[in-house]
Amino acid sequence: MDDSALAWLPRFLAHLSHERRLSAHTDVSYRADLQRLVAYCDRNHVRNWKALDSQHIRMFAAAEFRQGSSPRTIQRRLSALRSFFNYLLRERALAANPAVGVQRRKRASACPRRWTSIS
Repeated sequence: MDDSALAWLPRFLAHLSHERRLSAHTDVSYRADLQRLVAYCDRNHVRNWKALDSQHIRMFAAAEFRQGSSPRTIQRRLSALRSFFNYLLRERALAANPAVGVQRRKRASACPRRWTSIS
């Protein structure tokens, strides 16, 4: 990731703290989530935010799943990414949010329990 792209991260985190007044725990989580995305981008030679598309975000989520992240963690990471990219849209650094519509893998639903009568 190039330096101009990385410069948006502290601005976004300041936005979370000062404008949106999110908790320190959220700040720490979002920071870690974005660092994981940056590492993914570096491994895949994505140099700036404009080069990301929804396929990259899907592949990022799939890689997180393969590495053992829980479905809730992946959902939170995707939420952090959507929030970050919405911020970049607001600041006119992006034309579209590549994370919109990307969802974590669905868990297989459990079979419904049958009510048994107690006699």
